[in-house]
Amino acid sequence: MKSSRVYDVVIVGAGPAGSTAARVLAEKGLEVLLLDRKSFPRRKACGGGLVWRALKGVPAEVAEQCVEAQHRSALLHFASLKKTFVVTKNYPLISTVDRYHFDYAMLTTARQKGAVFLNRTGCRDVRIKRDAGKKSLIEVTAGGRRFLTRYVIASDGAVSPVGRLLGTPDGRILIPALEGSVRKEEVPVLEDLAPSPRFDFGVIPNGYGWVFPRRDTYCVGVVYYGRFGDRGKSLRALFRRYVRWLGLDVTLVRGVKGSPIPVSPRKEPADPGGVLFAGDALGWTDPIMAEGISGAVISGMEAANAIIEGDGNREEVFKVYRQAIKRRLFREYALSSFLARIVYHVPKLRDGCFSLYGQEIAAIIADVLSGFRSYRWLLFWPFNYLKAIGLFPMRYLKSITGSGDYGSRFDSR
Repeated sequence: MKSSRVYDVVIVGAGPAGSTAARVLAEKGLEVLLLDRKSFPRRKACGGGLVWRALKGVPAEVAEQCVEAQHRSALLHFASLKKTFVVTKNYPLISTVDRYHFDYAMLTTARQKGAVFLNRTGCRDVRIKRDAGKKSLIEVTAGGRRFLTRYVIASDGAVSPVGRLLGTPDGRILIPALEGSVRKEEVPVLEDLAPSPRFDFGVIPNGYGWVFPRRDTYCVGVVYYGRFGDRGKSLRALFRRYVRWLGLDVTLVRGVKGSPIPVSPRKEPADPGGVLFAGDALGWTDPIMAEGISGAVISGMEAANAIIEGDGNREEVFKVYRQAIKRRLFREYALSSFLARIVYHVPKLRDGCFSLYGQEIAAIIADVLSGFRSYRWLLFWPFNYLKAIGLFPMRYLKSITGSGDYGSRFDSR
């Protein structure tokens, strides 16, 4: 087995999290090796919706090249209420991309900064070794070769082979999603139903369906909020139900693929031996809307910044990354998972809240996904409750918080 030189960082998984980390580290002059078991570009089962907080972390050249459509509005429809709430912002609320091109562009940018990439190189083993100088190194075996490194970033997806090899505490909950695409000229009915990204609640049990308009196609999908495999045999039936509910012919939907989505974080974001988890391997996904690209980009940045800030001190790297994840992910998860349980498992309470304050709740969820608000702010800021019952005029709320007008707070791409 061939031995390679020592890299500063080996990154397993070249999706948005891995490519972002590789780009940031390579920009600082570190020697970075990026591995992936797939050959890029490759197909990825994903709706391809970039919320504003994700778009901010994407290099400008990638956004310019890959964004097919930018939408300043989104539709939330509740079938049981027969109500649709439209949220409109003065910034791109959701930008749609094809992950085939988007992930490859993110990878290309990392390589241009100096990262080395090997595709079709799946990770077979990860072990902490000691070299002759007694410095703690990590040995990564992949593609019949042995690589030595000081740090590993495991951004290898929801299944995370690296996490399994190390036996690190997991605890993530995986839920199933299914999506496909249909050409626009074949489904004119969606021009009126989905002029902007659309989310439908109450059509399938314990989940929602979505339609994302792209350049030439619509991405149609469903996500079920149960344990992965809980409805494995019937997920396609739920998908067909949603497609028919939209008024579409099921046979027109092509390339239907499924994928697991983590809606809870890993118990430990890093292994003290020098392995940091990012993206789906970490479990950074919004529990309510199952949006994970922003978490992938942000966690990739945080992992890279922790390694840079730690400056060779593994304990410091572990401390910095753990604090960053705790601050940005763990504190939000407890509250957002509580809200997700209400939305998907207590439909009567959900429908009651949205029947009274649907427009306000929809706008706040959009603010959270865009990165301007947090779920903690939603639950603990008293003015939210005063506004909801009509005791706090909206014009005063805007004057205090700026909610609803971010015109001076973003740069238009």
